Amino acid sequence: MVDNINVTEKDGKKYFVFADSTEALIENDIITNPEWVDIKTAAEMLLLGDRQTRNKAVDLNWSKKYASIRNRPALYLNKAEIAKYVKENPRTTHASFTKNAPQDQQSLEVVTSKEIRSFESQEQFEAMLKTVSPHIKEFVESHQKDRERLRELEDKKAVIEKSAAVWKTSLFWLIGVSILAGGLWWSSHKELSNKLNELSNEISSKDQELSSKDNELSQTKGSLLEKDTELKTIRDLYKIQSNEANVGGTNDNRSK
Repeated sequence: MVDNINVTEKDGKKYFVFADSTEALIENDIITNPEWVDIKTAAEMLLLGDRQTRNKAVDLNWSKKYASIRNRPALYLNKAEIAKYVKENPRTTHASFTKNAPQDQQSLEVVTSKEIRSFESQEQFEAMLKTVSPHIKEFVESHQKDRERLRELEDKKAVIEKSAAVWKTSLFWLIGVSILAGGLWWSSHKELSNKLNELSNEISSKDQELSSKDNELSQTKGSLLEKDTELKTIRDLYKIQSNEANVGGTNDNRSK
């Protein structure tokens, strides 16, 4: 299938418009026309892959028509042109491709190793090998590319698996360290909180003790003031008594 396909209509007929701006008439009647085969059948006739068949059709300028299947272009090739090519380019492994066709219309049968010996001349055998060799080379090159791609994919898979293992291990370490750090932080935070509570309680106790001492000091100060007042009063009384005694003694001396 080709990407970026649009459909346009001209003179009552529909056309596919491809990415390179080329157009192809949509002819759905070829689906049931035995003279035309789809790309899958053509590939089976040629013993090639889908892309190789398409490339060969372009290289040999085969007739092409398009049908619309599920709103996508389906390529059809002329069966007679393919049969002619197969007949002119025989292969040792090519199987009969015509289904439900008369025996005289079947182009080629499978050629076995025993039948190879029945070639009339060495030139005929070498000609057959010459026609087969390019396809063998193409197959080997394609197989080598597939193996290289498979090797690259396996290498990438190994790198990805290794990276995933490293990330997984790092993640486990990070989780473990986070849990340990969180536990230490919670433990230290709890211990610090307990110490702060103890210090706060101690400060509160000291504050209460200081307040009690302050009250006691105030009471002692008040008691001292009272005693000082009493002492002052006693002193005043003593002075008065002393003065009275002195006055009485003077009077006694005068009367004598």
